[in-house]
Amino acid sequence: MDRSVIRYVKEIQAGNDQAFNDLYRTIYDDVFRMAYSMVHNQADASDVTQEVFISMHKNLHHLKDPEAFPLWTQRIVFTRCTRLFRKRKDSLMNENNALTLSYEIEKDKDFLPKEKFDDEKEQELIHELVGRLQPKHR
Repeated sequence: MDRSVIRYVKEIQAGNDQAFNDLYRTIYDDVFRMAYSMVHNQADASDVTQEVFISMHKNLHHLKDPEAFPLWTQRIVFTRCTRLFRKRKDSLMNENNALTLSYEIEKDKDFLPKEKFDDEKEQELIHELVGRLQPKHR
């Protein structure tokens, strides 16, 4: 990041609100590229970038050394991406648990009316459950 970024950080810390707009315009693409390199998805990278700037806006006054801003920014991007991955992992685990439970209920004779599944119906159910998974998890 160039010296103007450090200047903007100092101006923001001194109370110049316009400097945050200048900082945003100057580093937005860099922050987006950093996020995209971690999440490999444009929509997620945009979400992460937005969260990064919100965090910067709220916490920039805590940064003691403006020269540390580039590393501080990288850390925020990394933290936000990690949160996204954790959230996705938890969501996927919950989805998989629900699919497993749904399959077990369908398969268990005690939960069904008196009729039993034949092999064809069981295969249809498996295809349906697999079809509900996101493509990258099939």
